[in-house]
Amino acid sequence: MVSSPRRAVLITNPAAGRQKTASAQIARFRQMLAERGIHLDIFATSGPGEAARLARQAVEAGADCLIVRGGDGTVNEVLQGIVGSSIPLAVWPAGTANVLAHVLGIPRRVPDLVRMIAEPHAYEVSLGRANGRYFVLMVGIGLDASIVREVNPGLKRHLGLLAYWLAGLKHLFTWRAPVFTLELDGRRIRATFAAIANVPSYGGGIRMAPDACPETEEFRVCAITSRCKLLYLLFYLPLTFLGWHVHQPGVLYVSARRGRAYSDSGEEIPFQVDGEVAGRLPVEFEIIPRALRILVPPTSRR
Repeated sequence: MVSSPRRAVLITNPAAGRQKTASAQIARFRQMLAERGIHLDIFATSGPGEAARLARQAVEAGADCLIVRGGDGTVNEVLQGIVGSSIPLAVWPAGTANVLAHVLGIPRRVPDLVRMIAEPHAYEVSLGRANGRYFVLMVGIGLDASIVREVNPGLKRHLGLLAYWLAGLKHLFTWRAPVFTLELDGRRIRATFAAIANVPSYGGGIRMAPDACPETEEFRVCAITSRCKLLYLLFYLPLTFLGWHVHQPGVLYVSARRGRAYSDSGEEIPFQVDGEVAGRLPVEFEIIPRALRILVPPTSRR
């Protein structure tokens, strides 16, 4: 049970959402919280990594609730500063895909967000850790990570998810489908793509791990072994919107609590964490059970 906070901290990413309306929305949000007896301190990020520092600062200052306004990447940064503390996290979705907010049924409207914070219902979720970095959504290895790397930031700001689709279709023609080895609880698989998922969905309606659930204590892992780009484009991709790809030949779909992946040839193969490129293989990952308390509305699907 979580009591209504008296002092909250908002970390906002100025690069997320529509800048013309953000200031007015934040001012309204602050006023509505004050009417509920909740004092709000506001901090804006100015560059990569600062959200984690601000989150640690909020924990050390004894804030009752930490609110993050931004996309999934900003949420991921904040995680790095609060894991291990008991502070509840509230998400104000203002990014491109807002996958976590979609999965948990978190609202975007200011009055609904205020109600969610003032009348809190906490939901405990497991997190993952990949090469020391915490994540709440997924690790992607291979094709999706290389697409994320190719997305033009300017197009992303103006086109949103469409920028990913444009980058993906363009990249698929030049992608060489490098093979890597995925080791899961003693099982070894040679694959060209893998998603280590804590949630069912990617952005854009793709259900990569249709029965993944962040409240469980294991990942759902989807690995594709084919190197045929036409199969990816014409077969696997369309089926991901329904989650039917997991039953097809060339796809391994299993549960795991930990594992690792490495390049067979030494070729550079990127991986992404919560939608942001995090490095290149090798990567080791593990589940951290019930590591985060996140606020959800009473009507949430959870």
